[in-house]
Amino acid sequence: MNIRQIAGALTQHYGKLPNPENAALVRRAAAEGIVLLKNDGALPLRPGPIALFGAGGVDTIICGTGSGYVCAPYTVTVKKGLEDAGFTLTSWRWLKRLAEESRLANKKDKTLSLLDRRWSGRSILIDEPEIQAAELSEAQRADTAIYVIRRSAGEEKDRAAVKGDYYLSDRERRNLEQVAAAFAHTVVVLNTCVIDANFIEEIPGIDAAVYIGLGGMEAGNALADVLTGQTGPSGRLTDTWARQYSDYPAAETFSSNDGITAQEDYAEDIYVGYRWFDSMGIEPLYPFGFGMSYTVFRQELLSAAADWRELRLTVQVENTGAASGREVVQLYISAPSGRLDKPFQELKCYAKTDELAPGEKQILTLTVPTEALASFDEEMTAFVMEPGSYFLRLGSHSRDTEIAAVLTLDGETVVRKVTDVLRQDRPLNKKIPPARASEVIPDKAVRLVLRSADCKTADNVSRIPKTVTTYIPEGKEYTPYAASNRYQMPVPCQEVVAPVRSLPNSTFLDVCGGKVTVEEFVASLEPEVLARIVTGTLEETPYKTRDRLHRKIKLPSVPQSSGQTTGQFTDSLGIPPAYLFDGPAGMHIIGCAATAFPVGMTGAQTWDQELLYKLGEAFGRDMTSYHVTIGLGPGMNIHRDPLCGRSFEYYSEDPVLTGKSAAAFTQGV
Repeated sequence: MNIRQIAGALTQHYGKLPNPENAALVRRAAAEGIVLLKNDGALPLRPGPIALFGAGGVDTIICGTGSGYVCAPYTVTVKKGLEDAGFTLTSWRWLKRLAEESRLANKKDKTLSLLDRRWSGRSILIDEPEIQAAELSEAQRADTAIYVIRRSAGEEKDRAAVKGDYYLSDRERRNLEQVAAAFAHTVVVLNTCVIDANFIEEIPGIDAAVYIGLGGMEAGNALADVLTGQTGPSGRLTDTWARQYSDYPAAETFSSNDGITAQEDYAEDIYVGYRWFDSMGIEPLYPFGFGMSYTVFRQELLSAAADWRELRLTVQVENTGAASGREVVQLYISAPSGRLDKPFQELKCYAKTDELAPGEKQILTLTVPTEALASFDEEMTAFVMEPGSYFLRLGSHSRDTEIAAVLTLDGETVVRKVTDVLRQDRPLNKKIPPARASEVIPDKAVRLVLRSADCKTADNVSRIPKTVTTYIPEGKEYTPYAASNRYQMPVPCQEVVAPVRSLPNSTFLDVCGGKVTVEEFVASLEPEVLARIVTGTLEETPYKTRDRLHRKIKLPSVPQSSGQTTGQFTDSLGIPPAYLFDGPAGMHIIGCAATAFPVGMTGAQTWDQELLYKLGEAFGRDMTSYHVTIGLGPGMNIHRDPLCGRSFEYYSEDPVLTGKSAAAFTQGV
């Protein structure tokens, strides 16, 4: 790390973005990921006087802490975003007092180290001060108030179902009740992960609610774009928001809820998120896939077809409202009840329209691999489709779907055979929903048929590797690992020894130039070199090998981050180090400016794979600028409970949305 990077880390003056063009994309993605939860006519707003309350107004959270923290060169807070959009703040006295109390609390704090603050992005987040009568009276020069609730989350600390975290603090609730009663219109902004949001309906006077999540360094500008209607809200939730925390299937045992953190049993099995709520008939506060708009859309199935390769649906979307906007078409499929566990419905495909003007139409094509309708049979070790009717449901969220087509299968079909590599070591007391009620199929539903006899079963059993190959130079004696090592290999397989050309003077540059194969080069290296290549530099010991290169290589300056492979064989063998960094929402590097993108969850709320691809491209530009080789991401853990401290890093409670989002982003990188 050079002097500039050290100075940047200590002062938090990181310099300019390496790719300033990323900022406009961050702003667009953050706006597209905003979800409108409620609107009783208060939105959109026209710039003018406005009252701003809530700690998140000036202390806007843009990313997580710990490894998810990004050293952004600037943060557009909600306050700054509103001011830049032409709003005049009338609550400046309260905002000034909040900022001063926050400054003093952080100045007096002795619990957080410099490393905590500069490297992990942690700070003391005070409970906001009580709104005084004079401050409220002065702020009433505006007829609309915006109240921003913020929460921080991050590595090494799960959240808790307590006031001030999952629930509002008493101070927040009192302040919000005051504001909602004092202004003609009150808009709540949630700068959080999933929290208990029942207060939106419980407190009289809240006219609108907007979920911005953690939107990256342009969060304030993105919010202003949506509040003013410059960007129509088109984000959709990637999680189910429960009416009560205990409705989540893992609530009793998650993390320290049961006092046990050493063992975590996934007793909910496949019933995570909406798959649990829908199967159990539990009414959520906000359903998975939910999001409002400033306009109205109509969906119509134009055609449907099926074979053993894929299902194909064409859907026409029409904007029947008075404003421009984008719609997300969601396809859920209900598999027939049988001996295998199946939720009421599962998301299988989705598509997002372009910006549609009032009266404009667009035709979308949705395709689903037929294999995606299969369920895993643990006894057969295969993916199986059971006979019966598969309901294809179209809609705008998981609680707004209609049977548009019915696919009938005449017999049980093994779609794909696989091999068990791991089995659970003991039985689990799994949660099992009640039997599913029968449904009436609409007359207009399209009928499709598949014959079991026409399916060609894929056999993946033979794809499991049965051997591992060790390459040695010709003429060298070698004793196979399994024969000489007393430790049992975790996945036993046969070791095959393959002699290759003896090239004791080869270098990695020869491999890059196509003169030598990588197998030949690796076979020429001593075990002491190979061991250091794969273990990294954290506790590395020096080892001198014979100089084959006979020249010096100048490497670029790379900022310090999460780790790197060895660089001690660069001048002797031509092997450069590979640099790694944390950061699912931007590069987590010391002392250098990096783009702070919307976190994974907020990015996925766009339901826009093309946009996620572009975010990946921008991410890759930052990596290239800093000569960093490997990014540790994206994170793809499933949101099984809202109290996970790192939920922001991950995309969704749903595996299809998670997989498609991660794939698009990764391809972009």
